[in-house]
Amino acid sequence: NLRAALEKDPTMNIASVSQNDLNEYCKCEYCMASYALYSHSSDIENGGTAGNLLVFVNAIAEELEDEYPNLIIDTLAYNYTQTPPKGIVPRENVCIRVCSIRVCFMHPFTECPDAKGPNNVAWTRTAKFRTDFINWGKICDRIHVWDYTTNFRYYIAPFSNFGALRQNMKFYHENGVRGMFPQGNSQSISGEFGELR
Repeated sequence: NLRAALEKDPTMNIASVSQNDLNEYCKCEYCMASYALYSHSSDIENGGTAGNLLVFVNAIAEELEDEYPNLIIDTLAYNYTQTPPKGIVPRENVCIRVCSIRVCFMHPFTECPDAKGPNNVAWTRTAKFRTDFINWGKICDRIHVWDYTTNFRYYIAPFSNFGALRQNMKFYHENGVRGMFPQGNSQSISGEFGELR
């Protein structure tokens, strides 16, 4: 599919090869064995699922790099692939797009601890996101961010991130980010200060 898209537009310089937007991943015996190879612990989401995806993405990047030397293959570090793997690194023509999903946006990432809700369950993964983000930067020098700047359940509801935006952007810059995609309200004319954001 990617090759067909490139044949239609050979000037394309970035293409996304990523997981679907859900929190389910294959649990067949072959994938489970692969996850174990790249995981930092017995928890396969601790790098294993990202490693499995990265094998696939690296293979595509290698296949296309001679024919399309300006092409970057972009893949998400999102939900179950957020944690960087062990034992494999992205190829030079691969970009990791880290998604700031399920973090607290009321405070800067560098200051906000994970808050606990009922039954002592963390309702954000801010500290884990921060650690994973820094660790991706240790194995990849082409990091992009998919950030969130709105309330997707109700676009006109307040989204209290004005106090954190500047410091979060500084954190990204200091950690080598080369591209940003702040996703806001794309489904109506505006939203809660959509233009300002």
